[in-house]
Amino acid sequence: MKLIRNSLAVLMFFLLSEVFAALSTGQGYYRWRNDDGSETTATWMAEEHSETTAGPGYNFRLRLEIFSGFAPYEPEIKLTYSDDIEGPWIDITTDGSVNAFKISPSSYFADGEVTTDQLSNYKGGTPNGGQMVETATPFSISVGAGESQEFEWCIQATNNADHGTTYYFRVMESDNLPLQGYVYTPSLTFDQALPVELAAFTAQQQGKNVLLNWTTASETDNLGFILERRVNGAQWQTIASYQTDATLKGKGNATTNTLYSFTDTQAPVNTSCEYRLADVDIYGAVSQIGTTQINLAAIPTAFVLEPAYPNPFNPATNICFHLAQDGLVKLTVLDMLGRAVKTIDNTWLPAGSYTRVWSAVNDNNLPVPSGVYFFRLETANTNLVQKAVLIR
Repeated sequence: MKLIRNSLAVLMFFLLSEVFAALSTGQGYYRWRNDDGSETTATWMAEEHSETTAGPGYNFRLRLEIFSGFAPYEPEIKLTYSDDIEGPWIDITTDGSVNAFKISPSSYFADGEVTTDQLSNYKGGTPNGGQMVETATPFSISVGAGESQEFEWCIQATNNADHGTTYYFRVMESDNLPLQGYVYTPSLTFDQALPVELAAFTAQQQGKNVLLNWTTASETDNLGFILERRVNGAQWQTIASYQTDATLKGKGNATTNTLYSFTDTQAPVNTSCEYRLADVDIYGAVSQIGTTQINLAAIPTAFVLEPAYPNPFNPATNICFHLAQDGLVKLTVLDMLGRAVKTIDNTWLPAGSYTRVWSAVNDNNLPVPSGVYFFRLETANTNLVQKAVLIR
């Protein structure tokens, strides 16, 4: 009996020691906010999972409250995700090139507003004490004894997310141990259905400029487009947006092909440029829908009309010319008697390199006979001629 009493005493001492240690070191607990985009109607999660359906480029907010017991809680924490509720858990950073999700800047919140002034740092209470998380994790936090603090991430789904897969989110300490207490797990089911179906996206150099054309096969709730450019693999930079350029506004809802165009007048020559196209729907969700690339040639230093190729030719030949300056350009096909057969160009062109194709037809679009033909390039200060032989 005495042995049992001694064993119970030892056990009680052990348990009290554990409790005291926990109270003295601090313990973090958290709960997720079931945020529907409204600061007045959003509630704290009361169920095990809160599920959302999204596509690539979709932005959504994850807000949580972390609070401590009787001692301060000062860990490093990070946001993670997994396609299995049991893990393994993958860190979410600002780099979306590999992972299914990335942390996005606050300006891309799903409701279009920065909500820092709505975050609090005490239960019930003090605003402006929370933290918007826009950097790669982990990061240090400090929650006082008996206090709490709110944190909010804006998360964007990337093209690396798998169609039909459900993803789960969890806050972890930097040593990969989950926070204790409320462990409700928000989830998101990825759906690749895009609000805009892109049929084509092309880039063409026009002198010093780049002409971007894209065609949509259909649009659903489409506000407009955002164009980004990066040079030689550097960071992406926004060059145009539907918010500042009316030509980039979407059709809203459309089931037929729609052609859009934008001219980039600031593209650096003699570089490799990539362009990325995104659309924004009426809910503020941003979806990356297409990319294209172009190697920009340097601006020529002289006027040149190159020999046509192939030569002899049948049924068509290429005519390449280079313009050192902007100006009115006339490119004409002449026969052996010097008579004009076909006017290919008679327009103002910016400085740059161009290629035209002549399919051996006249101005009436009728085939011309075999023979020798001359190509004459005229500018304000230049008159250049090359010849080619058509063999039927």
